[in-house]
Amino acid sequence: APDGDGVVKPVLMFQAPAVPDERRFYNNILESLMSSFRPSDNIDAKRIQTLSLIRSIRVRVLIVDEIHNMLAGPINKQRQMY
Repeated sequence: APDGDGVVKPVLMFQAPAVPDERRFYNNILESLMSSFRPSDNIDAKRIQTLSLIRSIRVRVLIVDEIHNMLAGPINKQRQMY
């Protein structure tokens, strides 16, 4: 970090899950950040943890590889992802 404390990662790249699934989406982000998490946590807990980490390391750009995977599956799952 410019001021000497913490980690700064302005660009974060991760792979979208193979199917549109919010839980897996957050899992993939957390894995790319090498963060410990409980796979059984509910989506709200994962969202809060993910956003907190992204803010703390000052991510400015998310690059989602294989984003077309989010268009697979039922329309209600697709809507959850957008």
